[in-house]
Amino acid sequence: MHIRLLNTPVTAVLLIFCLHTSIPVGAEQLTVADYVTLELEARRITLMGVRQRLALLQSNATFDIQMQEDNATQQQVDNVYRQYGITIPSALIWASQHRQAIDNYLTNHPDRQDEYDRIADELDAVSTQIQTLLQR
Repeated sequence: MHIRLLNTPVTAVLLIFCLHTSIPVGAEQLTVADYVTLELEARRITLMGVRQRLALLQSNATFDIQMQEDNATQQQVDNVYRQYGITIPSALIWASQHRQAIDNYLTNHPDRQDEYDRIADELDAVSTQIQTLLQR
């Protein structure tokens, strides 16, 4: 799969939180194009949330305020998946079962692959900034 997963603590926390808070729904009617669209939208929202987290850390916001913003971001991500009738865990399972079809789709739609890469690069950069702030 061409989708680059991030190896950062922020990403790990977001993934664990997503898996823990989702409601179970089936993915029978999901298409590869649908999956890519919803995944990109969820990643855009996540990127906005991580940027917000950085801004809050830079402004010395309280932990409670940071958690409120994280919860709001998670609600938005959950809503994207809900619009497609699927949960995050179900989407992860679906993607693992359709890996080759997703790879083929992204190969045939390089603009979508470029968007994945751009979002991943931005998430990496912002996550690195957050890690730097947290290590001070």
